[in-house]
Amino acid sequence: MNNKPLVSVIMNCLNCEQYLNEAIDSVYAQTYENWEIIFWDNDSCDNSKNIAKSYDSRLKYFSSDETCILGKARTMAVQEARGEYLAFLDCDDIWFKDKLKNQMRFFFEGEENLGLVYGSCLLYTSDAADDSLRVDLGGRRIIKKRGRGGVCGPCVVAVLFFRVFFKQNTAYGIGVRLVGSEMCIRDSLKAWENNLNIKKINL
Repeated sequence: MNNKPLVSVIMNCLNCEQYLNEAIDSVYAQTYENWEIIFWDNDSCDNSKNIAKSYDSRLKYFSSDETCILGKARTMAVQEARGEYLAFLDCDDIWFKDKLKNQMRFFFEGEENLGLVYGSCLLYTSDAADDSLRVDLGGRRIIKKRGRGGVCGPCVVAVLFFRVFFKQNTAYGIGVRLVGSEMCIRDSLKAWENNLNIKKINL
């Protein structure tokens, strides 16, 4: 039996069949193995439902009767999560296989007041012009490295939250902004830095 803390991976889907298998498969490939996927179908009308339901019981499928904004959909999905830690993965994104292991390591080390860990990520596309930037991402090409700073800020898919921290900050409105806007993640991280409860790593 796995005695490591459970990570709930929140996936919100609205007609995402094109890259959905790749995204889900990248969770199943994680070297940190104690996770669940909370899959929230935001009233898709393509084949997303059938794709999601083709996986085993580690993927928990939920659906909405109507399409709602992403922040609300993520909040509803979080309410179904059982994990002590929360991560978010969009359905057209993928994780490197050690993503969760590398981030959970900082929580295992017992740093005081650690509420979240985040890292950089890579932007990629299927039609980038420069073949030299091609990597093993389903034939797509990296076009830019995305990290902290500039207008991009950290991407939500690169963050791992301690759930208690996430819930406490939601009460003050920070969590709502976190799950709804990547720009607000950048702004919130600046505010949290002085509290020594975040950690940035290079994934």
